[in-house]
Amino acid sequence: MYPSLITQEFTFEISNGMHYQGGIQSLGPDGFCPLLCVKGKGAPAYESVMYARLPAPANGNAKDNLQELVERIRAIISNDGGDITGCYLHDEHNIVTVGDFKELLGGNTPVSILDEYG
Repeated sequence: MYPSLITQEFTFEISNGMHYQGGIQSLGPDGFCPLLCVKGKGAPAYESVMYARLPAPANGNAKDNLQELVERIRAIISNDGGDITGCYLHDEHNIVTVGDFKELLGGNTPVSILDEYG
């Protein structure tokens, strides 16, 4: 169970060099919401961004919400022939695990934790 309003943030790296920051927000014991930044950014480092709330899967857990984000990102970038080539986790919140990311993105897609807080 996760405390209310905890957000795990991360950035997806795209094959065209752009990055899309996203998050999974815990809304209580069993409620989650996928978040996606309104526009891409140039680097994987954390930024304060404007998020759009995506529709959450009915009765979805955190991993289902991550899958919604991955599908939405792939829909956005497939117009350019791109794909997700990496993922950077920004904080210590473990709503979804590194293993969850690797499973949804594919075993060859690197997933790393950025040490932004030194």
